Parts: sequence; structure tokens; C-alpha cells
Amino acid sequence: MLGAMSVGHANRDIRTGLTTAGWRATHVAAGLLAAAVVSADVHAAQDLGLAQFGVQRWTAADGLGSNWVRGVVQAADGSLWVASSMGLFRFDGHSFVRFDLGEDEQAYMSVTALVLTRDGRIIAGTQFAGLVDVDIASGVATRRLAGQVVHHVIEGDAGRGELWVATDRGLWLIDREHPDGVQVAPDAEGRDALVRTLARAPDGTIWARTQIQGLWRVAGGAAVRVPDVPDCLGYGVAIGSDVERYVSCRAGVWRWQPGSGVWEPISSAYGVGRIHLDRRGDLWFVGPDGLVRWSAGRSELLPIDRGLRDWRVRAIAEDARGDLWIGTFSGGLARLTRGAVRSFGAPEGLAGSSTTAVLADGDGGVWLGSLSGGLRRFHLERGAGPQWGPAEGLPGVTAWALAPDPRHPGAIWVGADAGLAWLSDGQLQAVGPAGEQHTGTVRNIYPDPADPETVWISGESGGAVALRGRERSVHDRARGLSVGRVRVFHRDRGGRLLAGGLEGLYAFDGDRWTALAAGGDRIDAVTALAEGPDGRVWLASERRGLLVLEGNAARFL
Repeated sequence: MLGAMSVGHANRDIRTGLTTAGWRATHVAAGLLAAAVVSADVHAAQDLGLAQFGVQRWTAADGLGSNWVRGVVQAADGSLWVASSMGLFRFDGHSFVRFDLGEDEQAYMSVTALVLTRDGRIIAGTQFAGLVDVDIASGVATRRLAGQVVHHVIEGDAGRGELWVATDRGLWLIDREHPDGVQVAPDAEGRDALVRTLARAPDGTIWARTQIQGLWRVAGGAAVRVPDVPDCLGYGVAIGSDVERYVSCRAGVWRWQPGSGVWEPISSAYGVGRIHLDRRGDLWFVGPDGLVRWSAGRSELLPIDRGLRDWRVRAIAEDARGDLWIGTFSGGLARLTRGAVRSFGAPEGLAGSSTTAVLADGDGGVWLGSLSGGLRRFHLERGAGPQWGPAEGLPGVTAWALAPDPRHPGAIWVGADAGLAWLSDGQLQAVGPAGEQHTGTVRNIYPDPADPETVWISGESGGAVALRGRERSVHDRARGLSVGRVRVFHRDRGGRLLAGGLEGLYAFDGDRWTALAAGGDRIDAVTALAEGPDGRVWLASERRGLLVLEGNAARFL
């Protein structure tokens, strides 16, 4: 019996320092900010340095089931299928769901390779039990090559139903004529070869990288040996054309020189596994020092501590938008995002473990809050600036919220663990310029654009507090605001003040708050708001997805 069972949620940003990341629609406002940083034309990003690529990682703690990822493929609907040592998983950007491969699940638990065929089947290679061929629509599973240790699977001629399978005991072809598989080898010695990786060239030929039996080319169902790197203990192969040949050996990565008929080393990195030639013609691989992009004779390195965290790569796949998905031995699944994004962290002097708040100023710099790292200012050209902590007047060790004071250009409000502070001319003060004062955790600050003398704040619980000079008014359940922590405030162009949080979305009429709904359902888990030029307010909800608010009525998209 085939089926699916939910095993958890994902999409946690695990990068340190200041970074641009995210895949869900739960950060609408952040997405608008990112539009100023990320190029709208992803494919125009050909000459970007690796420092401008974003990296996201998912591990077993995010629901992946295992940190050992051995295969990744993208489905037509954009979702990913992930092969791991604990089974087969489908990832939709929100959560990982485990796919049951059959009755004898233990035998098929360690999935080593994946193919999604053009006719709607998923082919899963396993560590101990050959292939599992599943028709996704019907759920019918067929076992093939029982007992084989499968290392890689690729689709060949779809018209003939070809599957090419790399195993511990040679190269196998499965097609309509040979549903149970037939061995393909250049000679008798090659029949027992350990075949590591396969590649399909643009002309349809199949290339097989063996561990010690050389490099093979397969055309018309017949395999022949081709010149190989001398003494290569092989692992990976990538073919762009008959001219573009790349292989990885234990002692490095090599490129075939068609003019001279010899192999030239392009990297001496030890132990490189899978290699990938992207549709731009750049070669990607990972060695002990980090991720390498080799292009037109030049190599560029993304250090291992800035990206993957594990150099032992077992899978590399390119998705429809050109992002690279990388599976590692113990570091889980990573996505390398193409786009004009530059990340900043410890190398730039920002050593905080996690960014908690960001506020741009008018001088090309940003104010940053970090977990247990206080407040800091960073400038793109001048680098990291001063830091404020408890000794400098910050009411706590973490700056959770930042907002400008519209009455005093250059001054900002800072919300921290134990209260609100006002910063002007480099000095933190516990009392604002009009006597504003608050103690207790502050997680959100919103200067009211309709009344510059009022600033709204919210902590971990208790709704919201409006500060106007020395006056303070509490807005909680007694006034209709049944939200513990207000995650977002917004005053729309009609003058209406909105407040959203885990418990719902509310509108303020000047006296009381009223809950808003969508189709009779409560709008809960609100994380972001953004108003468009047509006056419609867009809402992001962790549970409901994306909604649009038109007047007092919201609808789901």
C-alpha cells in the first residue's frame, strides 16, 4: 500500500549574520524590501560572484528525516523529491512528506537515486534492494534488479522507455524489450564494474563513470571505453557535448582537451563526489575547502563555512529557475539561489548568531539587531560600525525591533528584552524626547503615520500599548484586541489602523478593535502586511497562505 505521511515542517533560515532568504509567501513586506536588492531577471545574473548567491539549508530537524541526501529531482509542479537514507520525501517549500515505497519498507528505506520519468513514474534506487518503479497516479509499484546496490539512475530514450542504472555490479539497461534489465558493458571485465555516476549528453549518448574500470560511452545500446584520466579512482562525470567532458577522481577534477587528446587537471581538490554542468556551461563541484564554480578557465570558491557546512556531496540538481540543490552526506539539503543577493556575516565584522531586526537609514547604511548581540550599525562601504549593548544603555542583550522617529531625522526607536530606548547622535536613552517610556520586552514598534506623536509597541503578550508623550494606553482583550503579540501594525490609506498576530487580524475604529474574517473564517497567524497602489492590503499568514483585504472582507488566494 502506497501513501504519504507528514513528518514535519521546514524552511528555516539557518544562515548567520544578515542574509536574504525564504521561499514561502509569509514575508510579503520583506519580499518588497528584497526587490530592491534582488534582480528581477534571475537569468541575467550570469556574472555574479558566489558571495552574491544565497544559501539555504534543511536538515532532519526540519522534517527531512535524515541529513544524508543522495538524490534530488524537481517535479512539473515545482515540488522536489528527495532521496535520503531514511526514505523518499516530497518537499513543497512548506514541509517534507515521506512517501511510502511499499510493504517491505525497511528494505527500501535507504534511497540512493531518483528519476521522475516523462510518463509520470518515479524511479527510486535503493541501497539494498534494487529499484522501485512507482506509478504516482495509481500508486502501483514494481520491483526491479532485486538485491542490487544502486548508485545512480537516469532516463534515456523516453520513446523506448529506457532507464540506465549504475550499480555495484555493472551498468544495466531497463526498457520495454528488457523489463527485468540487461547488462551493458564494453567487455567481459566491465560486467562487474562498480559504476558510480551516469550522464546523458545533448546528443542522447550515455556516459558511465566507473570507479576503476574507466570511462564508458554508450550509443545504440553498445558501450565502448574512451580515454580516461590515468589511474583515476572515479566518482563523477558531466558531459556538455562530445567536446565538454569533465570527471572527478579521488585526486581532483579533470577536463578533456579535444585538441590535444589529453586530460588536464582543473582542480586538485581531494575526494570530489558529484559534479554538475549547468545550462550556462559552468561546472560545479565541492571539495574540502568549499563549493567551486569553474567557468572559462577560472575557479571561484565559496568557503565551506559560508555555505554547505559539509563538503561530501552526494547529489547536485538544477531546478527550473536555475537554482542548484545539493545533497550532502551529513549536512542535509541545501539550495544555492541565483540572484543579485549579497550576504554579510562574520567576515564583515557581524558576528551575531542571528539577525533579529533590520532598519535602513538615509546614509546607505543599516541598523541591525542580533540575538544576544545588541544593536549595531553597518555600512556597505565603511563596514561594521559601533555596537550598543547593556553597557551603552540598551535595555537588554537583544534588539528585537527598530523604527525611525519621524519627528527627529536620524533618531531611531529600539525595542529590547527589557524595554524601549531612543537613540540619537549615538546615545541611547531610556526615555524618549517627549517623555515616552516603557519597560518590558518590546518585539514590535510602529510610529503612527497619522499621528507622529504616537508610537505603538507590542511585547511577547498583552496586546499593544500606545505611547503619546508621557501618556500610555493599553489595548488588549478589554478593548477587543485579542492578540497576545502584535506581529504587524499598518495604517492604510483610508486611515484605518490594522494589527495582526497569531490569533487574528483586527481593525481599530478609534475606540475599539474588531476582528476581520475571510469567508466567515478567522484570519489567523498573520505575519506581514503590504498595501498596493490600488489600496488593496495583502496579508501573509503562516496557516492560510496569501490573502487580500478589500474593505472589511478578505479572501484567500
